[in-house]
Amino acid sequence: MLFAKLGDTSNLIESLGKDEAAAVIEWCLEAVRSCSCQYGGWEVEHTPGGVFAFYYRANEAIIAATNIQTSIRHGQEKQADYLGIKIGISYGPSLLHQVDGEYTETVRLAAALCGAAPEGRIVASPALIDHASTGWQKKSRAVRLEQIGDFDPAAFEISWPGDDDVKNSTDPKVAPQAQSTEDAAILFADLGYVDGANQSPPTESADSDFARCATFMKTEVEASGGRVVQAIAGDLLARFASVDAAIEAAIAIQNRVSVDKFEDGSRLGVGIAIAYGPTQQTESGDVFGESVDVAAKLCNLADRGSIIGSGEVFFNSSDSLKATGLKFKLLRHSSMNAVEITRP
Repeated sequence: MLFAKLGDTSNLIESLGKDEAAAVIEWCLEAVRSCSCQYGGWEVEHTPGGVFAFYYRANEAIIAATNIQTSIRHGQEKQADYLGIKIGISYGPSLLHQVDGEYTETVRLAAALCGAAPEGRIVASPALIDHASTGWQKKSRAVRLEQIGDFDPAAFEISWPGDDDVKNSTDPKVAPQAQSTEDAAILFADLGYVDGANQSPPTESADSDFARCATFMKTEVEASGGRVVQAIAGDLLARFASVDAAIEAAIAIQNRVSVDKFEDGSRLGVGIAIAYGPTQQTESGDVFGESVDVAAKLCNLADRGSIIGSGEVFFNSSDSLKATGLKFKLLRHSSMNAVEITRP
C-alpha cells in the first residue's frame, strides 16, 4: 500500500502567487498519479492532496515511489521554493474495503507512515523491506518515527537519486539492474476461501489444510517447469518459459484445489491469472515488467476456481494444447484484453 501526499504549500504560494502555485500543485499531483500507476499500481483513491495506490509486490511499490520523488524533483529544478512529496509504504493483507467503518491495519499503517515522513522522503514498514529485493534492502536505513499513533515507530527510509540526505544514495540507479529481458509467461495465484476472501481459517485442521494447499501450488508450478518467484501465505507468483507450461500448471492447481474440502464443510479456491510478454529478471531472481503488471491486474478479475489469461496468452499457446479441449472465452466486460481459460 502506498500513500503519497503533498507537503506544505504555504511557502510555494507566498513565492509564486496563488495562481502559479496552483498550477505547480496540479502538475505535482498529476505526476504522482502517473508514476503510481506506471509501475503496476492500482489507484484506489486520490484526494486534492495526494494518492492512495495498491501494489501486488514490494519492489513495484518502491520503484513507483522513487520515480515519484525523482519526477517531482526534476520538474521543479528552476523553482526557488520546492514542493516536496511525503510517501509511506506498508506491506500486508490486501483487504481494501472498510471493515466496521475502518480500513485494515496495512492501509492505516501506510497512511500513518506517510503522515510521519519528512517532505521528499520515502518511509516504509519493516515488513515491506523484508519482502523487497536485496538491492532495495541495501538502499534503506532504519529510523524511528514520531507521531505515528499506535503503530510501532520502527521504520525504514529508502534512498532515491537526488535524495542526498539519506545514506547509500550515491548509486544512480532508480531500480534494481535487470540481468536479462526476454518473453516469459507470468502466473499469479490467489488462494482463499470460496465463501469469503480474507477469512481466517475456522479450525486448526483448516489452517493446516490451507498451508498444504499453498505448498502443492508451488509443487505443481515446479512440476510444470516453472520457477516460484514469490510465495506468501496463499499468494503465489511464478515465471515460465512458455505459455503452455503456465497453463498446464494452472490446470493442475485447479484440479487439486477443487477436490479439497475441510472437515467443517468450508472450501478453498484459487483465482489464477497468466500473462505473456517482455519480462525483466534481476540478478536476485526477481521479475518485473509489463507481463508482471498485466498478470497482477488480471488476478484481481479472476474468481476463485477460474483461470484468466491475457490476449497474448491465447495467441502464444500451442495448437497441440488447444487441441486438448481447452476453451478460451473472451471477457467482454473486462477493461483489459483478456480471456477465461476453461479446463477440458
